[in-house]
Amino acid sequence: MKRKLKIDKSLVSYFFMALTGVLTQLIVSSISQKMLGLAYTKSIALGYFVAFVTTFFLINRYSFTTDNNGKIRNRIIKYILVSFISGLITVYGSGFSLSALQYVFDRETIMLPVMGKEVDTFKLCGHFIGMGASFVFNYVCHRTFTFRKTDLLSRIFSKTGE
Repeated sequence: MKRKLKIDKSLVSYFFMALTGVLTQLIVSSISQKMLGLAYTKSIALGYFVAFVTTFFLINRYSFTTDNNGKIRNRIIKYILVSFISGLITVYGSGFSLSALQYVFDRETIMLPVMGKEVDTFKLCGHFIGMGASFVFNYVCHRTFTFRKTDLLSRIFSKTGE
């Protein structure tokens, strides 16, 4: 008996919108480290912020069905709250992953030549681990909280009977 695998459309759509954020983070982080001389975690924080701004409208439009009642302000507030926590997961998760990789492999870095440039594989892997953890947190929170229903206070008060 064959079971058909059902894939949630919002997950696929969210993945592609998040991919835009990943590319933005990598580009901004790389440029800010090389050209501006920012430290690893600070460049990731800057990249996350730029991606945060660019992806809200994409995710709001294409990933989740909203109630379309004009309360975008509430979605923005909830998006900022979730994204702040997610940003901490990305930045500190990346930093922790980088330290763990350096400890496990007992070296500072492994450089790979790609397209004539050196790529720091530990920093890149650490960044992807932090972004991966952030992706899972973001998807679950945005699916169940941010874009679910915008009148959160009304739902809380209706459950308490007030």
